Amino acid sequence: MSTVSKLPGRLRLEIKELINKKHFCYVLKTKIMEIDGVIETEANHRTGRLLVVFDEAVIDSCALVSKISEILDEMVECHDSGYEMQNIKRNNSIANGFVHAVIDIACHAFMPKPLGILVPIAINAMRKNL
Repeated sequence: MSTVSKLPGRLRLEIKELINKKHFCYVLKTKIMEIDGVIETEANHRTGRLLVVFDEAVIDSCALVSKISEILDEMVECHDSGYEMQNIKRNNSIANGFVHAVIDIACHAFMPKPLGILVPIAINAMRKNL
């Protein structure tokens, strides 16, 4: 992990472990948002860069980098075991199945016959492309 830029309240890091790991980025962002003083975070799985916007009155950049490093170390250990990433994928598939079922039920209940069948198919096709 290396610092690319550091401005007041804004920190950009380069983390090679993020490259081509979309779920890894999601978990890292989620855990960083739990740190007091963090306002916003963005992780790019294509470039391996992480942007963190934070309140300097609550946490300074050195402490933030230290906490991010700890989180990253834990994630690498979990990733090596594969446990946490499997849970995320499983939870996402459960959530997607639930959303799919709700859309189907609502469309079949409230729309006329041809639309009640076609609309859920169209909505789910659009969701898959996002």
